[in-house]
Amino acid sequence: MKDWLKWHKHYDTDSSLNKRLLLVQDAIRQSLPDNHIASYTILDICAGNGRDLVEVLDTYRYKNVVRGCLIELDPKLTDELLVRVQAANIPQDLKIIQADASQTYTYKNNLPADLILICGVFGNIAEDDIAKTIENLPKLCKQGTRVIWTRHLRAPDRTKMIRDVFHNNGFNELSFVTTNDNSYGVGTQMFTSSTPAIGENVTMFRFIK
Repeated sequence: MKDWLKWHKHYDTDSSLNKRLLLVQDAIRQSLPDNHIASYTILDICAGNGRDLVEVLDTYRYKNVVRGCLIELDPKLTDELLVRVQAANIPQDLKIIQADASQTYTYKNNLPADLILICGVFGNIAEDDIAKTIENLPKLCKQGTRVIWTRHLRAPDRTKMIRDVFHNNGFNELSFVTTNDNSYGVGTQMFTSSTPAIGENVTMFRFIK
C-alpha cells in the first residue's frame, strides 16, 4: 500500500499532482455560491490532508455557511487535516471525520450534499468499483449537486468511461479539463435527476494501491 503521507508531499513540488491541485481548486471556486445563502453542504471523500478544499475555503467570503464533512481514514493525514482546518478558521459545522469513506452510511447525517469531492480516488480503485461508486453517488445528492472528480490519464485512460457512467446515472457534465502536462483530468458533474433512498449501507470501493 502507498505511504499516503509521503505521497501528499508531492503537492509541495512542481509536480503533476500540484498541477492537478490547481485545477481542482479552480473547480471548487467555480462551484461555491457567490452570494450569501443559509447553508452549503460539502462532502470530501478521502480528503487526505485537505488542501483541495481548505486552501480555497481559507479565502472564501461566505465560509461561515459551509457545513458537511471531510472523511479521511489515515490518522496522520487526519492530524494534518485538523491543523489546516483550524488555521483557516473553518466553521465547526464542517466536520473532520476519521472513518472509512467507502461506506455510504458514513455520510448519512450530512445529506444531501451541495458539493461532493472525490479526488485522488478513481486512480486507486478497480474499474468496477469506479462504476459502483458513481452509481451510488446519487444517494448523496439532490438536484443541482456538483461532483468534482479526478483521474490520471496514463494508459489505459479510463476518463471516457468515467464520464459515460456519470452521464448514465443522472449527471450532466459541466466541464472536463486536463493538466498542461496531460497527466490528470479533472471533471465537474451536476446531478439533474431524482434522489434515490440511501437504503442499506453499501461499500462503494476498496483501494487496491
